[in-house]
Amino acid sequence: MKKYRLILEGRNFIMDMGEGAKKMGFFTTRFVKAHDLETAEKMAVERIKSDPSLKGVISDDKSDPPMIYLDQYSEIGWFEFMRRQPGVGFTFYLEDSTEEESAC
Repeated sequence: MKKYRLILEGRNFIMDMGEGAKKMGFFTTRFVKAHDLETAEKMAVERIKSDPSLKGVISDDKSDPPMIYLDQYSEIGWFEFMRRQPGVGFTFYLEDSTEEESAC
């Protein structure tokens, strides 16, 4: 089975961080063992979706749902996989709504 390091980007996450709801994005890294890249990506996305740290702060809008995209990946060796940090945590950024509006 192959071992992967995947960097994923989440976009369009409506989050209330104590200052009112804002549209946020994030980057996160996950390490996965899978037979192929497609399976590894699905596994990593499911881990993010079930992360308890996101569940309490996300407001889902069914008409404009949040999305998770594969940004980068690499196949890694067993040594790097064994010494990795657990795949947790997020680096959040504020999505600029004025930039999206001007692109439409």
